[in-house]
Amino acid sequence: MVYKIGNLADLRKLPLVDDATMKLLYHHARMLSAEYGENRNVNESDGGFILYAEPGTNTNELKAFFDISKHTVEYVNTYGSLCEGYYLLNNDFAVVIVMSIDDTPMEIRNEIDK
Repeated sequence: MVYKIGNLADLRKLPLVDDATMKLLYHHARMLSAEYGENRNVNESDGGFILYAEPGTNTNELKAFFDISKHTVEYVNTYGSLCEGYYLLNNDFAVVIVMSIDDTPMEIRNEIDK
């Protein structure tokens, strides 16, 4: 399952996640909330959003929220078993995908070693 996160309040809607995952999601959500406000429309306002894909999520589930094949990943970071792909769509709209390295699509995985 994929969860769309646009602010700190959205973190409370997540199922139980491990500390490392929550720390990474909190970091991004805190920046979005501080910079763009807690009450903005995540789909239409500046700032963008975070997509958290639970372990076992397949590429088609992810693409239902954001079609990674239509955009270029700007950079990729790994943290233990987590992968973070960062897409910058314009100056004030980014999509950050956080998921298990094992589930990471090839479009993102290919950027890990670069």
